[in-house]
Amino acid sequence: MLNILKILPLLFLLFTNTGCVEKHLFTKSTDYYLALNKSEVNKEIHFLEDSLKKNKNAEQKVPTAETYLYLSLLYSHSNNPEPDFDKAINALDQYEKLSQPQKNIRLEIQHIKKLLNATNCPERVQEVTDKNRETYLQKANMSLVKDKEALQHQCTTLRQEIDILTKENQTMKNLINQLKQLDIEIEQKKRAIR
Repeated sequence: MLNILKILPLLFLLFTNTGCVEKHLFTKSTDYYLALNKSEVNKEIHFLEDSLKKNKNAEQKVPTAETYLYLSLLYSHSNNPEPDFDKAINALDQYEKLSQPQKNIRLEIQHIKKLLNATNCPERVQEVTDKNRETYLQKANMSLVKDKEALQHQCTTLRQEIDILTKENQTMKNLINQLKQLDIEIEQKKRAIR
């Protein structure tokens, strides 16, 4: 009886740590998949695809929803030498169908799908970039037109001030000439009196 009590914990550890599927498949964290390097990404994709095929054939109760989520991460992985964004979107669709996530997670999935669609279509990204550039240029053009109009208004105001100052300058010159003439006349009268 004492020998059986010693062996039971060993048997428990042995049964809980062995299995047909690698342990990382059932983890809640996606850190494992995000940390894969280029050589491991394709291996992991094939492993998960094979486990899905086996799952369909054997109709086992394996968390396939998570498998689809991980496949989506791997199909669109930055270290994937040949990313397939369409497969990533389809895998996200399957994940969403099987897991029936909460509303906030559904919103996140929709956002990720939009990003994948944009990444999948470089023409669309270029179109959005061009549209942003066009919008920026239109705003800059409108700003320059406003600046031009303001400068034209200032120029008109300055021309009017120049005209006024020119007239005042001419008036002052005339007064100076009259004063000079008056001074000459006064000097002549002084001489005549002496």
